[in-house]
Amino acid sequence: MNEWQECDCAAEDGGAGRVDFCATPLSQLPLAMAYVPMQRYAKVYDQEKGLCAGTIFPELDKPFSGRGICK
Repeated sequence: MNEWQECDCAAEDGGAGRVDFCATPLSQLPLAMAYVPMQRYAKVYDQEKGLCAGTIFPELDKPFSGRGICK
């Protein structure tokens, strides 16, 4: 894995001051930092199907395959 992020992002205010994600080594970034892409509003379910699926976005309508992770 590349130690340095290769991106065209800009510095952002992470709440504790500005953080330049492009110049910060991955080993120095917080472990719980998530990348969440913007939701595209291309297609949406109608109200009834959205209520049954629990989401109006077909891209988020995934099968539930829950199982215990502890052995």
